Amino acid sequence: LLRVDESGPGAITGRVVTPSGQPVSGALVQVSGNKQTRLVLADANRRFDAGRFQDGEYRIEAGKSGCLTPEFRGPSDSFTARIVTVSAAALVHDVVVVLARGGAIAGTVVDSAGEPFQGVLVRAMRLREVGGRTVAAAAGWPRLTVERGRYRIFGLPPGAYLIVASLNASEPALEGRRAQGFAPVYYPATSHVQSAQSVQVEFENGVTGVDLTFAASSTARVTGRALNAAGDPLPGRVALATSARSRGVAGEPRFARIERDGSFELADVPSGDYVLHALGERGPGVPPEFGSEYITVAEVDTPPVTIRTALGATLEGRFVADGRRPLPLRVQVLHAAPLDPDRSPPDGRGPEGLAVHDDGRFYLTGLFGSMRLTYPAPAGWYLKSLTIAGVDVTDEVYDFGFGDEIISG
Repeated sequence: LLRVDESGPGAITGRVVTPSGQPVSGALVQVSGNKQTRLVLADANRRFDAGRFQDGEYRIEAGKSGCLTPEFRGPSDSFTARIVTVSAAALVHDVVVVLARGGAIAGTVVDSAGEPFQGVLVRAMRLREVGGRTVAAAAGWPRLTVERGRYRIFGLPPGAYLIVASLNASEPALEGRRAQGFAPVYYPATSHVQSAQSVQVEFENGVTGVDLTFAASSTARVTGRALNAAGDPLPGRVALATSARSRGVAGEPRFARIERDGSFELADVPSGDYVLHALGERGPGVPPEFGSEYITVAEVDTPPVTIRTALGATLEGRFVADGRRPLPLRVQVLHAAPLDPDRSPPDGRGPEGLAVHDDGRFYLTGLFGSMRLTYPAPAGWYLKSLTIAGVDVTDEVYDFGFGDEIISG
């Protein structure tokens, strides 16, 4: 470590603290720029000293396990210190990096007899509102229960969470009867995400006693075939998700590979209303086919489901820039967001499936149902209008249907 006089020019030093001003020792600080990169650790007194740098701009990054995205402050809170400028007349020091320790959730997992259950995967699912629907998405690092069935998930941003435990195991069942399997279990002891109890997490606080009882539950198998637009077995995979029409919490989907004959199988599925998505493989010049079918899982294994995919609509058009300075058209992006996640690719389309030429001509493939087109304008620009065949759809929804139509203009 190069020690320099803090009064000298070009020295990048600073402190790493929590929002309350407590020191954070052992944080890793990286300073990079001007073909230079240095890594230093904050000491027990929260200080870091990256040494002296040549003139230029440098980017500061910092992190520590269990801490969240840092905030950077300079001598005045009126500007950020993530980017610092070094010059012969500049004294660059006393950069303050604020690292907030995330919250934690801890508890135990036991079996139906109350005995500790070791080797169970436990995940935290953060609840948020997306398009008027509550969605549970994975957050933090999943953990396996250890001795005495204990687990602890840390580094969580503030919010409401569901805790779910899962085990890849099942018990055989007699033909025609409902299986007894190990479906994922949500806190405190339910296989249905709608019945789960949420846990509230705050900065730097730990929630304890979040205990789950893990036991075999009534489950079913979902089987079927996935065929492409030509009627042949579809290379790809299927996804099983809680349907939006059920108006329940949307947990993470489950995936299964489609076999060479087009067949697929998902085991240990609890009762509920679902949608099955067939997702074709992506490749150069190969549009990803998509299809969906609603299913209801009840008391016995569901009848085999056949999903037929389609190529979806293709949008052809061009980017036009109105301005005195040029805009590189080839790197522009267009995104189509679905309004119905059951009957459209849930993540929408674009930039995947988007091709743009130097002159601004583009095509966007794999469009299904009602979608809203959005354009992330580069700095200094804004979206003036978005038209399809002369009709302004800048803030409107457009129905692309479910066929393979080519929409020009």
